[in-house]
Amino acid sequence: MIKNLLVKLRAARKSAQPPLNTPFFEKHTKHRNLMPLYDLWPIHGKAFISPSASIIGEVKIGPECGIYNGVVIRGDINSVTILDSTYICPNTVIHTAASLPTGTTAEVNIGLNCLIGSRCTLYSCTIDDFVHVGAGSVILEGARLEKGCMIGPGSVVPPGRLIPSKQLWAGNPVRYVKDLYEPEEINFGDTLALEMFNAEKYLMQFEEFGHAHMYDS
Repeated sequence: MIKNLLVKLRAARKSAQPPLNTPFFEKHTKHRNLMPLYDLWPIHGKAFISPSASIIGEVKIGPECGIYNGVVIRGDINSVTILDSTYICPNTVIHTAASLPTGTTAEVNIGLNCLIGSRCTLYSCTIDDFVHVGAGSVILEGARLEKGCMIGPGSVVPPGRLIPSKQLWAGNPVRYVKDLYEPEEINFGDTLALEMFNAEKYLMQFEEFGHAHMYDS
């Protein structure tokens, strides 16, 4: 009798279920920082792309770039091109419109040796070489930042606005502040050199022998 009761209890007992937040129940099982969209594949040279960044669709990233934590680059509507030695700081979003009312290209093009600060939004704009965009800035569709200019932190560049070369603009909407001279350019060059050093250091962690062994006990 006891044996029959144990058999019935085993039959009635449900197997333990894993918690609902386990990968078995998730629709998307893991984060992919390089995600193709149809036949559009992100392409990058020897660049550091943080594991928490999301690069989607038609995106081209040149060598020696740094794409840091939480950055989202969406090449799902039009393409995004980032040339060599440009650094996109954490939590910046880069995306594109389908078209612009002016008839100009709705792509995002970022030149050589640029620094885009944290928490910025870049939307279908063109940024020439050696441009520094301050943290928290918004660059809207059709805007163009010419070579060597600087945008102050928290600024908004309206649609279609042209920022001339080697000038500092800031505010919401941006206004002219001053011309930039050699000391500011030297300081910006030092900042870029530091970012390049950091990007190379981070990239080494993904090679066959990283730095973790240095701290083994």
